[in-house]
Amino acid sequence: MLRALAIRTDVFECGEGLLCDTEPLACPQCGITYYLHYPSEIGLNQLHIFRYIAAENIQNGHPRHYPSIAVGAQRHC
Repeated sequence: MLRALAIRTDVFECGEGLLCDTEPLACPQCGITYYLHYPSEIGLNQLHIFRYIAAENIQNGHPRHYPSIAVGAQRHC
């Protein structure tokens, strides 16, 4: 399962072994920003999906913003 992390910009945590997206994701209500950290093996379409899911989670998490948000598709058997 491919996963990504949206990490708040004021947190000194790093997605170890992950690439950092150049597009910041911001909460529209308060402006707090996150950067998406993702594995190198994901494609561009999957990256867009991760950005969308992370942005939704950031917006829905207002006003309580966690230091990081795990993003990824769950598999159902």
